[in-house]
Amino acid sequence: DFSSNPSPAIGDMDGDGDEDIIVADANGDLYYFENIAGPNMEFEFAPAVAQYFSINPGPNARPEIFDFNQDGLGDLIVGVRQVSEEDGELGNVNYYENLGSVGEPQFNSDASAEPNTITFGNVNTRIFGSATGSASPKLQMINESEFVLLTGMESGQVQFYKAEIANPVDTFALIDPAVGQIEVGRFSTVDFADIDNDNYFELIVGNMRGGLNVYNTFINIWGDISSTKDIEEESLLTIFPNPSDGYFNIHGIEIGSSIELRNHLGQIINGFSLHEGRVDLSNFASGIYYLNFHSSGKSRTYKLIKL
Repeated sequence: DFSSNPSPAIGDMDGDGDEDIIVADANGDLYYFENIAGPNMEFEFAPAVAQYFSINPGPNARPEIFDFNQDGLGDLIVGVRQVSEEDGELGNVNYYENLGSVGEPQFNSDASAEPNTITFGNVNTRIFGSATGSASPKLQMINESEFVLLTGMESGQVQFYKAEIANPVDTFALIDPAVGQIEVGRFSTVDFADIDNDNYFELIVGNMRGGLNVYNTFINIWGDISSTKDIEEESLLTIFPNPSDGYFNIHGIEIGSSIELRNHLGQIINGFSLHEGRVDLSNFASGIYYLNFHSSGKSRTYKLIKL
């Protein structure tokens, strides 16, 4: 059983073509669930392997499965709150290279022993003036040799890095220290994909109090930001009060924007109005709604909580 606060990641750990699961708990212990079904089959998992290879990067670890050295085996990329007292760095990312073979993953639990490292890409999510930091990395290849890394932070923000596959101790380029000025609440976690096939990544961001926020971004699938200025301008749009029992005031909406209201299932809802900068949901049932704004070929989604 997990102690508490489980943090799962999915990926092909053993290189056999199907997706396995690794889970970290609040104590930093890892649990491995091997998918024994085979490629393109319904998931079937072997019993959990607890305290996997005795890897324990510390409390509140956030794992990711990613084939960093491109050998066909999933390596472990683990976000941590603190790496060691001797260097005093916080909110870093550990790298554990998979030393095994297809069907037989193998890891060295010593994060400081090469080819492992406790300073993967020199990622550091601690912000100035804070006593602690916490990383929750997600990685994705964008071409044959480059990848992007996004990570949540204890501050609630999201960092964006880009690098080439090389040495795990090389410093990754920090492209944006606070993507879209997102700040959802402490201990943010992030995942990303091009959900709507517009060649731009969407972000799904969680936090310690629960719930998920979905964002459109200007980070394209080639790992470039189309316009940092556009991101900053979009972030000026504000909605308040939120939650609300009826009226939501909207400031910063561009004239001529098209608007959609969707329920928690993503279904478009008709019959709402936007008048003088206010959305009236007084006659709608309590729950979570999503307001989509479309303007100048771009879109952004905001969550509304109707009381």
